Amino acid sequence: GRPGLLRKSTALLLALLLIALALPALMPTRVEAQNSGGASSELIPSGSLIIPMDNTLQAIGTPFNLRAYGMVERLLWAGIPVKWAIAPGKAKDGVDFTATAQRISPSAAGAASLSFSGGPFVVHRDFAVPALTVINAYAPANNVAVYQTTADATVSVRHTLTHKPKVAVFDDGASATIHTTYLNAAGFISGTHYNIIPAATLVTVNASACYTIGTEPHFGASAPASDPQVNAIRQFVQSGGNFLAECEGITTYENNPTYGRFQTTTGVIVGNARTGIQYPSPDLPYSQFIGAMADVGGSVRDFQPLSGGAYRASAEMHARSPSGSLGGGQAGILPAKGTVSRLSGPSVGGFVFYLGGHEYSTSDLDNINGIRMYLNAVMTPSGRPSGCGLTLTPRTISGTVYEDVNGDSQLADGVVRSNVSARLYQDANNNGVVDTGDTFLLETTTSVAGAYSFNVAPQATGNNYLVAVDSKDVTPTAGLIAGRGDTWVEQTYGDNPATAALDVGSRFGGRQSAVSDNFNNSSTTPASNTYEHLARADVSAGNISNANFGFSFNVVTSTRGGDAADDDTSSAGRTVQGSLRQFIQNANAVNGANYMRFVPAVAANAGGATYWQVSVTTALAAVIDASTTLDGTAYNNSNGTSSLDTNTGSLGAGGTVGVNNLTLSQVQRPELEVLGSGGIAVGLDLQANSLTVRRLAVRGFGTTPNNDNSANIRIGSNFTGTLAEQNFLGVVANAGTFTTSAATSTGDNIRSVGGDSGTIRDNLIGFSSGKGIQLGGTSTGWLVENNEVRFNGIGNANLNGLDIENGSGNCTVRGNLFVANEAAGVDMYQSSGGNTIESNTITGNGIGSGATAETPGVRVYGAGSTVSLNIINANFGAGVMVTSSASANTITRNSIFANGTITNKSGAGPSNQIGIDLLSVADNQLAGTSPFVTVNDSGDGDAGGNGLLNFPILTSARIIGGNITLQGYSRPGATIEFFIAAADPSGFGEAQTYLVTLTEGSAADTDAGTGTYTSPVNGLNVGTDTTSLFQFTIPVPAGVAIGTTLTATATIGSNTSEFSGNITVAAAPPNVTLVKDCTAPADCTTASQPPGTDLTYNINFANTGGAPAQTFIITDPIPANTDFKVGSVTTNLGTTGMTVTIAYSNDGAATWTYTPVSGAGSAPTGYDRIVTHVRWSFAGNLSQAVPNNTGSVGFIVRIR
Repeated sequence: GRPGLLRKSTALLLALLLIALALPALMPTRVEAQNSGGASSELIPSGSLIIPMDNTLQAIGTPFNLRAYGMVERLLWAGIPVKWAIAPGKAKDGVDFTATAQRISPSAAGAASLSFSGGPFVVHRDFAVPALTVINAYAPANNVAVYQTTADATVSVRHTLTHKPKVAVFDDGASATIHTTYLNAAGFISGTHYNIIPAATLVTVNASACYTIGTEPHFGASAPASDPQVNAIRQFVQSGGNFLAECEGITTYENNPTYGRFQTTTGVIVGNARTGIQYPSPDLPYSQFIGAMADVGGSVRDFQPLSGGAYRASAEMHARSPSGSLGGGQAGILPAKGTVSRLSGPSVGGFVFYLGGHEYSTSDLDNINGIRMYLNAVMTPSGRPSGCGLTLTPRTISGTVYEDVNGDSQLADGVVRSNVSARLYQDANNNGVVDTGDTFLLETTTSVAGAYSFNVAPQATGNNYLVAVDSKDVTPTAGLIAGRGDTWVEQTYGDNPATAALDVGSRFGGRQSAVSDNFNNSSTTPASNTYEHLARADVSAGNISNANFGFSFNVVTSTRGGDAADDDTSSAGRTVQGSLRQFIQNANAVNGANYMRFVPAVAANAGGATYWQVSVTTALAAVIDASTTLDGTAYNNSNGTSSLDTNTGSLGAGGTVGVNNLTLSQVQRPELEVLGSGGIAVGLDLQANSLTVRRLAVRGFGTTPNNDNSANIRIGSNFTGTLAEQNFLGVVANAGTFTTSAATSTGDNIRSVGGDSGTIRDNLIGFSSGKGIQLGGTSTGWLVENNEVRFNGIGNANLNGLDIENGSGNCTVRGNLFVANEAAGVDMYQSSGGNTIESNTITGNGIGSGATAETPGVRVYGAGSTVSLNIINANFGAGVMVTSSASANTITRNSIFANGTITNKSGAGPSNQIGIDLLSVADNQLAGTSPFVTVNDSGDGDAGGNGLLNFPILTSARIIGGNITLQGYSRPGATIEFFIAAADPSGFGEAQTYLVTLTEGSAADTDAGTGTYTSPVNGLNVGTDTTSLFQFTIPVPAGVAIGTTLTATATIGSNTSEFSGNITVAAAPPNVTLVKDCTAPADCTTASQPPGTDLTYNINFANTGGAPAQTFIITDPIPANTDFKVGSVTTNLGTTGMTVTIAYSNDGAATWTYTPVSGAGSAPTGYDRIVTHVRWSFAGNLSQAVPNNTGSVGFIVRIR
């Protein structure tokens, strides 16, 4: 039978008496069979849900609402993990945790700090969205209280429940209704959450039955009749299932000697008279209730190991008598009413629960607490069965957000970013896009480690998810400059959500490369957001741990942003993500150097899809942060590191420039073009130090030629270190030739408005109505190198290829090609001077027409500039024009020729201007004044360019052997440069080939005299002056021969003159020298010789002149008081190749018909006293070249 239930008051009284008489525990009460590793402290974030389990917060309309268990049951069956929060070491009825929370069911209540006890259940914020669906469908109708935290809380979690509790209620003895009554009171659903198992089928529970716990309410069979059931339960528990026996079921299972003895070594004895109950394990799951438990009657109210027996090591006491023992029980072990043990084997589950008493009602809290112990056992984690879908598989989706500083998508050097918002959506249609039907689940921000993590419940929300990251939250590692902001990163790394698999890698531009991210902070609805940075996660195979994102402030991926488009109206500066405009905004705001990386994530849109073009219809912001680089080098978006060469080939003349043949590089066609459209005045406005523009085509900008506010590239005042290299300026990115003359830009290509110490190199610069390069506004210290500057000043004949003007100076211009610019190739208008123009080729310039036309190749203003080693030819006007105010400008070692020989663009000309033109104040400072040559004047103290220094006067240039002798006049101390002259109608030099530099008055000058010259000299009007003479003899320079035309300049005090009048190199005349000697006897010339002595005379001849001797005769008299020896004449012609005829005279060389006769004139035999002279007449030319230039003749006489 079933004894009646104790009245509540009686039970409480007995409990108090027992507590008062409590004895020390006589059995192990705390081996924590239910501990499963103990409680863990967890941060429960704001937005998490709490199902309270105390008699205060969960007591709406009832002492305690058992349907709270039904709420947890439904959440778990919906696939939502639930945390069982139990504070370790808490006292009976102690607080489990305190949190600030607001009630959301069954009615709303404001947030407050609340204490939760009785083992509350918690749903982590990450599962709140699907949980609320379940809660809203059940809790309000069943008065279940549910709270939501409004602040983070730290909670001790005993178990995270990830199973779907399903109960097999055993119907042995037709007592199943005892437990189904409990389950129904808790809101469990028959057939879903529990089933009644007939006694005949109990043996199958250990096989494939889909239950997490089996409960036996009342089964009185003894062994061996109970063997099949007890054996089945043992197997069930050993495989991870849980089991609860109540009342008589305790003895049936525990006392079966073959398969039982789950908790004790010898079985138990039962008793039925109690005076109170103790609760020694208040911080373990089975004991989670507030207040006392009713000591209800029944066949087994409490129990104790038989005498000689003991509890097994894993047994826990949860409800017990405070004292006494049962007859036949083991002394020293208190009788128990509720115990738990765990069988060895399973890692989860395997618990055996015993609950004394026959039946608990819902009449009062004490009875309810008995039911709660039963329900606590039902909720305890179970590891069985694995194949029934009762085990939940919560997953995590996590990743890290990086700043990819250099924008190459390689995250080895990436920097983690905190406080970046990330949202999680259920991808209901699994299409990789947050769209209609997708459910927002969670939002979080990244940690200090850049990490985010979401927990998901696949059984609740499926396997397919999308993570969206807010690009506007990514902050720069380098920090922001004070007062600046509106930055916007572009994605470089991440997942491709268009594919089902998570395939993280280089991901430039996000989901849609030409679309800006729209992460709406005010709404999470799909319709309110356009997420561009998504990771697609399928958790069916496990957790996702590498859904990483990389973003860069430096990457440009799109050609958008040239117009007034504003994809983020919430800020003034943030416009179009991934655009050139946004990069400039970023660079201006982010501390330190910023280096643009162009990784196009869109198709090429210009040049037949060979390059990318940004069409600018709204002015770009100026670049105002130092060390920013605008680089159009294109990289492959598949990896971010390999460069693209879609715009193949190079353009430019190439070859060499200058007289020293410096290599002029062609320029590789760029992949990115910035095109001004619609009258934009300035293209790239550089207003900071150390800015770089590289590998870009920039054209179409400017509204007014030669204006500080109008240029393709403008450099602001006093900013230093600008570098422009490898650009097409004014040139279409895919131009096939560099020969057209149609203007593409109205403003200058490059205009420095006072910038200093910059570099312009390796560019093609042309097709501008303005200047190619303007260095103005006191710009100083620039290097202009290896550029091709062509077709500038189109329609404006006073605008140059390069102009260093208005106080600018100290610039170096080296290794460039200046060609076909309408005004001067290189101009120094009003420059302060100090410029170096060297090793350039400057040709075909000055071709504009009209009154303002500036026609020279180079025009010099200011003081102290040097023009050297340049090829300056075929310009419409002078090669080099030195204006009237310019001084101390050195023009040296150039090749200047053919200037003034071409027509201008209107067909006028040639101008017949000269190589170097020094201007007086009266001369036209734009184009010079005919006849252009400034003749020399006496004293040479003049006002004008370079002081109108007198040029040298060349009077003779003769080659003698291997040397050349140069003679003429120059001012004292002048440095004279000699050149091979090019033909010029003026007769004055243009100087095509530099030869040598010599200095008047130096040791090499062999004429220290002075003299006066007057015109004409060599047929030219050269003026007049009394000045120094010079004569230099040097080895004949290469390229010089007889007939070569020479010219020269003079330089004194760094002032270089115009070219001298030309002179033609001539040969020197023959110069035959004769040396006569007496060779015999040996002392012929050192001692007196007696009469009768023969004297042998020898005459050596040599041509040391500059030309062959063509009529060559030697005549020698016979010495006085001697007789000529007949037949003694000798001739040695060596290798001269000449022949000789000998003649004699007997009348003092009046006639030459005499023939010597032996004894004539009473001479001794063999001698002739009548002969007075001997003559040798040579036929042929006596060469001036060794060894063919020498020979000898001789004869003998006798002293009388």
